[in-house]
Amino acid sequence: MLIKVTLAERYNLTNLSSTGRGKNVLLRQYKFPNVYDTERDVLCSDDEDRLMGWNQKRFIQLVGKHLWTADKSRFMWFMEGEHEKILAYLVDAMEISIGKKGRDARKWTGFRVLGNAIVSSGNVLITYQIFSRGRGSKTKVYTGFAPNVRGYSPAARRMETIMGGE
Repeated sequence: MLIKVTLAERYNLTNLSSTGRGKNVLLRQYKFPNVYDTERDVLCSDDEDRLMGWNQKRFIQLVGKHLWTADKSRFMWFMEGEHEKILAYLVDAMEISIGKKGRDARKWTGFRVLGNAIVSSGNVLITYQIFSRGRGSKTKVYTGFAPNVRGYSPAARRMETIMGGE
């Protein structure tokens, strides 16, 4: 069965600020689908705070092992870090919810990181999504601004590329 992923919002400085109202704001995506085949592909999604709540000690170890340095916020690391390092972190972090067997059962090939403004607290909830494109899958995958982001069009994609986006 084909499933369409949740449409992401395009990032801007204000939609995740303390007064922002952004929902599913795209921080980064790499080799991530717009539509995927549930018979061949696998998509796992979980919220950062939930992963931390399930196993805080393990989560803090992963942050120390993989994540950002003191000179960058986690938002900047997700937005500017190397694809491979971000994917490695997300796969390890998702082990908390899918288990080691689930993590190791597939080759995880892509990811997406979304932010959601929490109006009542001014905080941002980060959602991790990892994707595995199965053997024989014809699922198209995208990096950066793509059809799974609100406002996408081929012309807008060309303009973003010209202006220095992904």
